[in-house]
Amino acid sequence: FGVIDGLGHGARAAAAADRAAEVVGHHPTEPLQALFALCHEALSRTRGVAMTLVAVQVKQQWVDWLGVGNVNAFLVRAAPAAPHTVGGAMLRGGIVGHVLPPRLRPSRVAIQTGDLLLASTDGLTAGFAERPDLSAPATRIATDVMSGYAKGADDGLALVVRYRGGRG
Repeated sequence: FGVIDGLGHGARAAAAADRAAEVVGHHPTEPLQALFALCHEALSRTRGVAMTLVAVQVKQQWVDWLGVGNVNAFLVRAAPAAPHTVGGAMLRGGIVGHVLPPRLRPSRVAIQTGDLLLASTDGLTAGFAERPDLSAPATRIATDVMSGYAKGADDGLALVVRYRGGRG
C-alpha cells in the first residue's frame, strides 16, 4: 500500500497521482525500487508525485518502505505500557516523474501484532503519529488525525493500517 500526492492542485495533480496508483496497482508483486522506476517512467509527462510505498512481509514480520518527496509514514508500536513510534520511512528528496534519486533502497522495520502504520501527505502538520488511540478502530484514528492535523489550506490524506499478524 502507499500514499501518493500529485504535485500542485487540481486536475493535473490528480491525474499524476491517479497514473502512479494505476502503475502500482498493475504491478503489485514488484519490489519497491522497481515500482518507483516504473512510476517515474510513466509520469515523465505529468507534474509528478511525492510517494511513499509500503510492502508488508507477513511471514517474516517486517515492513519495507520507501518514500520520495514529502509523504510521511511511521510505525507505532502497540506496546503494553504506552504506544511509541519505532520507525519511519526514509524519505528521499525528488519528484517521481522528474527527479528520481539514484540508488533508491527501502528501509526495513520489524512489525508486531497490533502495530499501526500511519502515513500522510504534506497537507497534515507534524506530530500526527505521536499519540494515536490504539484501542480505536483504524478508521476512527484516521478521522482523528484528519480533524486534528489538517492544515486546511492544502489537501490532505491520512492512511492508518493496523497489523493484525498472520502466517503468510
